[in-house]
Amino acid sequence: MPFLRFQTRDVVFLALVSVGMLVASMVTVPFVVGLFATLPGTGAVVTAFFLGFFLALAHRRVGSAGVATFTSSLLGLVLAFVTPSMFFILVSAALTTDALLLAWRPDLRSLRTLVLLSTFYNTFVYLFGYLFGSFFNLPGFGMEMLLSNWPTILALTILTALLGAAGGYLGGRGAQEYAPDEV
Repeated sequence: MPFLRFQTRDVVFLALVSVGMLVASMVTVPFVVGLFATLPGTGAVVTAFFLGFFLALAHRRVGSAGVATFTSSLLGLVLAFVTPSMFFILVSAALTTDALLLAWRPDLRSLRTLVLLSTFYNTFVYLFGYLFGSFFNLPGFGMEMLLSNWPTILALTILTALLGAAGGYLGGRGAQEYAPDEV
């Protein structure tokens, strides 16, 4: 399995995937965060489906480790203008996901693999969001919030994983249906 060996068409496709992730984030997050401002990590929950969908498409099409890191770095660079912690959250989640991918060495044509990668990625986005939120001292992300609201945070983590899995499933199915011999 090659790592970061992208052709020009792969880089263009991954840039378009990053734009899709950005549009999904910019459309969904402002509405939900305004409604549920007291719950930490709601932005990760509402974007989990879309990030899982686009990540599964990208992994299926490109077929290389490093896809999550590349797309998340581009997305993080743009979202860093909104809040600098987003760059660290997205890149950390992507590096962890790609490290699992390199250690595991799965077949990226498998729908099961695409669903698991999307699930892991979105779970890591939520967990790293909480970690960096505490580190950067963002409101609602302190250690006292974790200790007092751990059932809510656990439920949101599970919801994030399930939404990421659903997005990964649909992204993987779409990629298999419309480009069955790609990779």
